[in-house]
Amino acid sequence: MRKIGNVLHVLDKTLVVRGGREVVASKLVGSLVAVGDGIMGRISDVFGPVKKPYMSVRILEGVNRVEALRLCGKAVYLRARKGRKERKEGRQWKK
Repeated sequence: MRKIGNVLHVLDKTLVVRGGREVVASKLVGSLVAVGDGIMGRISDVFGPVKKPYMSVRILEGVNRVEALRLCGKAVYLRARKGRKERKEGRQWKK
């Protein structure tokens, strides 16, 4: 897992996260966000400055509001995707 930033605000079903300088914003949308061992949500939007972007994280259904409110100021991490097959270089054409 890799740190992507800290939680700034908790809205209804959304976390607002401030990213660090090492975050590449174009590759984040749709990625899972974790705190500790539990997955909290999925990144739905990236906005703001390129060097330190903000991210809106859609909280999963199983996470209650009290758990989400405790996350303010805490670090969140990008969950590595497992089991994805590597793409083949080029396309295989039938002859």
